[in-house]
Amino acid sequence: MNVGTILNGRFKLIELTLNHPILGQFRSCYEPILRLLINNFPNEIFVNRCTLSGIHYNAIGKKGENYVVKMDGEGNLLSLVRSEAGFLNAVLKACASQYFVDFVHGGRVSQMIYFVTQFRPGPSLNDCLCAMPEGKFTVATSCRVTYFILQAIEWVHKLNYLLRRVDPNVIKYDVEDRVIYLSDLSSVRVDPAKLNVSDVKVKWAGAHIYAPLEHHNGGTMRCQHDIEPLIYFLVEMTTGTLPWAEIDRDKVPTAKKNALADKSLFRNCPPSYTQMYAYISTVKDGNEIDYKQLYTKLEETWKAAGANSLTEPSWDWEQLLKTDES
Repeated sequence: MNVGTILNGRFKLIELTLNHPILGQFRSCYEPILRLLINNFPNEIFVNRCTLSGIHYNAIGKKGENYVVKMDGEGNLLSLVRSEAGFLNAVLKACASQYFVDFVHGGRVSQMIYFVTQFRPGPSLNDCLCAMPEGKFTVATSCRVTYFILQAIEWVHKLNYLLRRVDPNVIKYDVEDRVIYLSDLSSVRVDPAKLNVSDVKVKWAGAHIYAPLEHHNGGTMRCQHDIEPLIYFLVEMTTGTLPWAEIDRDKVPTAKKNALADKSLFRNCPPSYTQMYAYISTVKDGNEIDYKQLYTKLEETWKAAGANSLTEPSWDWEQLLKTDES
């Protein structure tokens, strides 16, 4: 779809972006070539060859409002765009958009399906971590960030989906509301367990470094396996790294199991981190997760570290990013 195209008489495509989890793997040096191909291929080739993983655009409304448009070929029944749109529709109906993005419109055009979401300005958590001199957050900020992400995950589960990914590049900070939210939900899948379908295997879709042990063991994803990676990310935010971060990919499963067995993963963390992992590792398939217990642990920890509420005092990165922008 050419830049400049107006969708539904409201949304003008102004920029092709490559921020999709799969498309984002293209190196920046290839970006001009990819833009040229997408904007100049005949439509039937574009639909059948270039959109297997979806294409993202920035768009603008009649009054200057900013939007994000995600698009894919109508014939791609396994489309990530299709599944994400379905989830965000469910989010909208549940009035839970504060943890994600606002679904504005969905439609079809020129053999393409697309949906539009409201743009929320602000950096990714990866940007925030990179802004920190030591590449990590205080315990107070780490626990409050995790609280927000856990709220989003709980909603994913309430709506009978699995998230299947933790990615600091698509977990973002809304500078206007000063909250954390998930900006990309392309990894969500309907939870077969909620549909009483036992023979469907759901795989982890995120980075190897955050994968739950069940993934390494060849098992299927369950709700508890969405929270285990979040605990790994909590440790990483707090300490700046994970014990298996710099080793060969094929050695990660063993290193992860060892660090959990001897508790070295939590060596420089508050005791509550170990307690949260101990709890989530005992949750059996089909059992309800006690989210309240996890929220309580996080709140107790951030208060002990000096924070008054979810957004006060300021997030670690706020002043640093303001300084960088000035």
